[in-house]
Amino acid sequence: MEIKEFNIKPSSNRRLLVQQVEQQSVLCDIKVKMGQWERRFHRCVLAASPFFEHAMKSNFRERVTGVIQISVGTPETVEQALMFLYGKKPEITEENVESLLTLAEFLMIENLKSLCINWLRSCDISDEDCITILHLSSVYNFKVPDLNKFIEGHLLRLLQKPQMVILTKDSVEHLLSNRRLTYVSTEEKLKFLARWCTVNTDERKQSVKELLNKIDFDDVDKHVLEDIIQDSPLRDIEVCINALEKRPCNISGNHKVLLVPDGKKKGCFWCLDLNRQEWYRMDYVYFTETYTKIEDLYPKVAGARNSSELYFVNIQYPTRSVFCLNLVTDEWKMYRIVLPTAYRIEHFCMHKDICFACTNCSQPGRNDTSVVYAGYAGRKSFHLSPIFALKDQMICYFCFNESSTLAVVTKSAKCVFLYDFANFKLVKVPLGITAMDKIIPTRNGFVLFNQARCVFISRLMGPCLSREYLIQKISLLMEENSDIKSEFYFCGEYCFRYSEDSMARKLALHYVTHDEMLNTGCANNWKLLPLPGDNENRNKKLFLLGNHMRNSRLGRFMQTSWKNGRQCMVEIPKGKLRCQIDCPHCKVIHRDEFTERDDSDIESYESESSNISSYDCESVDKDSEMSHESDYSETSYESESDYNFDFM
Repeated sequence: MEIKEFNIKPSSNRRLLVQQVEQQSVLCDIKVKMGQWERRFHRCVLAASPFFEHAMKSNFRERVTGVIQISVGTPETVEQALMFLYGKKPEITEENVESLLTLAEFLMIENLKSLCINWLRSCDISDEDCITILHLSSVYNFKVPDLNKFIEGHLLRLLQKPQMVILTKDSVEHLLSNRRLTYVSTEEKLKFLARWCTVNTDERKQSVKELLNKIDFDDVDKHVLEDIIQDSPLRDIEVCINALEKRPCNISGNHKVLLVPDGKKKGCFWCLDLNRQEWYRMDYVYFTETYTKIEDLYPKVAGARNSSELYFVNIQYPTRSVFCLNLVTDEWKMYRIVLPTAYRIEHFCMHKDICFACTNCSQPGRNDTSVVYAGYAGRKSFHLSPIFALKDQMICYFCFNESSTLAVVTKSAKCVFLYDFANFKLVKVPLGITAMDKIIPTRNGFVLFNQARCVFISRLMGPCLSREYLIQKISLLMEENSDIKSEFYFCGEYCFRYSEDSMARKLALHYVTHDEMLNTGCANNWKLLPLPGDNENRNKKLFLLGNHMRNSRLGRFMQTSWKNGRQCMVEIPKGKLRCQIDCPHCKVIHRDEFTERDDSDIESYESESSNISSYDCESVDKDSEMSHESDYSETSYESESDYNFDFM
């Protein structure tokens, strides 16, 4: 006997019910319609949805007629959502996920909602679907792990998209005030604010006035400001009018910056802006590519050539050369070092177009001799000539200051030799020098220091002086039996104190000017500086439990970058100081660097404890405001943000 396949009963009740729906059996006792589309289903199955259960039990027309009209979603997604009640998993795509999620919320099918949310969390976020996910997560009150990071890392590009105007006031305020988002220029933020206030202008006008207080108009050129506000509602706001009247035509100001080369990544610098008292990072991509090729020749930053230029030096014969990098124009130039001898250059320094080098000659049976050479920068080279020699002395380091004075420290002499390059005069200053001493130049002298004391050497100017230099000593020793260990570093006109509190497991960075130290000593006037990558919630949790503080990222930075003595005081246009140490945009560009294993400890902590606000959206569809907060046992996720996306 021939048996028809479709008449075979399935092996389970679920499969039987699905087969009845597919065949539109008379046993399907409830009809669901959407426009011209209609399908019959089972009342007992649809009752798993509170929406259908209420419609079929209450005294509604649907209970009598047996027909339920649906106006949410599409016929395809409605059928997928209802078949989900039969145990049939829908195929979720970018095209239907929003409709399915809307239906799951409307029909109150929690498991389907959880399925859609899990799919959204697992998909790769792109520019195209970022706004959609932002919208859905706000409406239906769920969190997507990487959404905040993606928005903050690609904010500069996302701000150009028209959909971003749905952000609420709190989200825009976060955008304007979050220090991690300073890589987006103030001008771009102001342009976005001008577009944002064109939507619901009457409602947002008061909010715009408050948000404009977060704008630093000093960072916006007057002509750019005029172009931004002339055709926007901002033109009638008093804050903008006053800013436009007070702004000069150009703002080419520079900020004084303590620049510290990153000890791990070539071409990357950590910058402490002393005006804003914030840490930034600068990456020179082209310089990094060049530096990688010549890093054997230029292993470290040698110093600052002038207020905005660094120099690197190769003192190995015969490839003696100097590499200069302009921090303002990002241009670099190479000079050859031409010396009238083949002796090894022991030390090298330069200031502007003047450079100095020294050679030490030590031969058996002869006295040790150190020769100092000087020369000016030519078109492609430095031609150096000898200016003086020290017999029975071996120079261990020297430096040159802005007053055209060269300070020389030797191994054996308990003194500092000061050579006046303008008057060709050599002076010997007796001092108790130790092997731990270092010397740095200042505007009008030098600072000789170790971790116990510092000596200020200042040149005196005027007629009929009994001495040419003023010597002032200050003790740097802290209180005995203190749990705080401090280390001192001098750079430019500042003294920096890096301290570790072993009991409280805290680090601190302070600074004081030389004048303040000379007036009040070492105990007072220390000003607290922020730590690299520090924020308000990390003061007491800089290190993971059980790890020594020196193993933290900051500890490694102090060991590899700070203590090598390569800090420089330079002036950089404030427009270049945008990226914070933890800049999300830089993390996108240099993702490999931020996923290194030796940084995994601090990164894992940041993912748990950062207090980064998110963005809210204002709903453009009032009917979608039916979302409610739910706990999904299958899809629970602990977000890194305390401030989440919510539609108003």
